[in-house]
Amino acid sequence: MKSISQITRRIKSISLHRKIILSYTFFMFFVLVIVGTILYSITTTFIKSEVSDYMSEVLRQINKNIDYTLNDIQKTALIISADRDVQTILKKDKERPIEEFVSDDDFMSEKIYDVIRLRKDIEGFFIFSYNGEIYSSKSLDNSIRSDYVFTSSRWFSMMKSLNLKTLLLPTFQADEVIGTGVPKKVFMYVHEIDDLETGKPIGYIVMYLDMAVFKDVIEKADVEEYENFIILDNNKTILYHTDEQYISTQFRSSYISEVLQNKTGSIVRNEGDQEVLITYNTSQLTNWTIINSIPIIELYSEIKKLQYYTIIFMVVICMLFVSLIGTGISKSITRPLHKLQKFMKLAEEGQFEDTIPVESDDEIGKLSHSFNNMLTKIHDLIKKVYTTELLKTEAELNALQAQINPHFLYNTLQIMDLIAEAEGVETISNICQSLSKIFRYSISQGKEIVPLSMEIEHVKNYVFIQKTRFKDKFDIVYDIHPDLEKYQVIKLIIQPLVENALFHGVERKRGQCTIEVAVKKEEDNLIITVKDDGIGIGEEQLKLLRDSLKGEILHNEIMGLSKRGIGIRNVNARVKLYFGEEYGLYIDSQEYKGTTMTVVLPAIIYKGDDMNVKSHDR
Repeated sequence: MKSISQITRRIKSISLHRKIILSYTFFMFFVLVIVGTILYSITTTFIKSEVSDYMSEVLRQINKNIDYTLNDIQKTALIISADRDVQTILKKDKERPIEEFVSDDDFMSEKIYDVIRLRKDIEGFFIFSYNGEIYSSKSLDNSIRSDYVFTSSRWFSMMKSLNLKTLLLPTFQADEVIGTGVPKKVFMYVHEIDDLETGKPIGYIVMYLDMAVFKDVIEKADVEEYENFIILDNNKTILYHTDEQYISTQFRSSYISEVLQNKTGSIVRNEGDQEVLITYNTSQLTNWTIINSIPIIELYSEIKKLQYYTIIFMVVICMLFVSLIGTGISKSITRPLHKLQKFMKLAEEGQFEDTIPVESDDEIGKLSHSFNNMLTKIHDLIKKVYTTELLKTEAELNALQAQINPHFLYNTLQIMDLIAEAEGVETISNICQSLSKIFRYSISQGKEIVPLSMEIEHVKNYVFIQKTRFKDKFDIVYDIHPDLEKYQVIKLIIQPLVENALFHGVERKRGQCTIEVAVKKEEDNLIITVKDDGIGIGEEQLKLLRDSLKGEILHNEIMGLSKRGIGIRNVNARVKLYFGEEYGLYIDSQEYKGTTMTVVLPAIIYKGDDMNVKSHDR
């Protein structure tokens, strides 16, 4: 707190000229920061949009190139399947002379080699015949296992069940292929060879393609800075990933369903602790989806340089503006003020004859003119004004002596109690004890907040005295759980309500009445209810009472409410004063049926000292 007050004093001691300069500095800096922030936001949004459009076009081109590659592979398969010699060999029986088989195998090997010799992406090329023969190129360092039966393979079952002529299978480890070196993950292309005359299938071309075909296509896109690409099929299986361990696994992400549904577009999502721009494109030929993800922070790396230069530019502009324009404006304001200060100092020394020459009609000129008028009036008043007497600070003793001293009454009741006990008049003794306790409770200093138990004991002392007066006219019931007696209340708020019930409800009704004092806790509130089955309150009088509690009634109307209205309004005002406007007193009544008065207080446990007020056991 001391440091804050010291800073405040220092700011107040700064000259007006410097305050104006500082104000212009802060203002210009604030404006430039806002402009810079807006420009930065616009720039980042523009870059994000441009990169998104650029990557969308890149992905579209990559998909197009993959489609072109697959179309080229399909054309290769069509050329071989349509070859007359190939058709003739595939339709031959398995049982034929060995020389004929060797000749056919050499022909098929050369035929396959002529097709694949310019392609590096083909890891295996096999032609399966229904007669059980398998043909491949001798130039490839791989072969099919001898126990491999293609009619039992997964791809054959899929083609038959789905009635397909061609089939693309996702990347997998081809265990049926026997080759040299480290086994590679490949994807398979299968093409059915149909008899050109009958249209019936006579064999299949199966090509195992290296997944490097994807890598080559992506590298040709020349986007090394954004090389985080993933290729998925429509079953969310990863066909290509920069990290090969994820290939053939399921791609799991919160946005994958949205990507597969929308086919093409871009979205921004949070992955881990960073924001990522995700661009995607789906091929219409293969239904494969290429996804590229770029951390937003990488897009903005170049903007940080722009941000640095912008800050320097703002500081320089701010300094130039303040030094030129700010200083000029500051002097135009402070120069007349310095002149006014000079004449004020002369007035402090008693020179009221000299006046300020007014040179402008602005606020400072009007202030100078008013100061001149003030000097003239002071000069005239000094001649006429005399000192006045001091006001009396002592209150009249007669008013104090006219007041009844509660301490005197309390001591008198104690003497009456002793005399009643000595004379054996127990009723008078009990009344004196109860009344003395009421006085003691009322005059206790510094005890405006008391526990509920003390307020209830005070009510019981009061009721005991009234029972002596009214005999069996009324009964009183207390519905208070012992756990609630520890909560705090304002002193003397329940007894006035009980008194109101007695004199305005019970006393005016024929027959016996009942007064119920109940306390309960609802959430964070303590609810105190005083209910009687007396004569109740008429609608007009009830409205007047409620208006008085809201402060919507004139003073002369309040005086017409009798003691009832003033006492109730006093309780309501004290509650609101202590705890706030959301608490207070509420009245509900029906004429000839009874009245219920409810006090709402905050439920707070009392932490003060116990006054140890007790009532008679009655």
